[in-house]
Amino acid sequence: MPAKKNKVTAAKKMAAPKKPAARKPAVKKPAVKKPKAVKIPVEGKTPAAVKPAPAKPALSRHEIQRRIRVAAYYKYLKRGGQHGSHAQDWKEAEKDILSQL
Repeated sequence: MPAKKNKVTAAKKMAAPKKPAARKPAVKKPAVKKPKAVKIPVEGKTPAAVKPAPAKPALSRHEIQRRIRVAAYYKYLKRGGQHGSHAQDWKEAEKDILSQL
């Protein structure tokens, strides 16, 4: 039996490899351009007046208080973590954060 296996494998090795089927090249369709929309100017209004700049979203009171709390904590750490000046840290942090708004 081992002799038959050798003959079969030898026959497979001699067979030519299969070539993939030839593909047809894709045909590109010409691009169709859409006509541009014509803008009619409104009398007395400029484009800037028509679209105002978006307003900055207002912070909630919780977000402002959180920022003050974090700033006061960093002031506390900057002083070396010594207790007794928390009111001063809070007032300075409150002044800093509210001046940024």
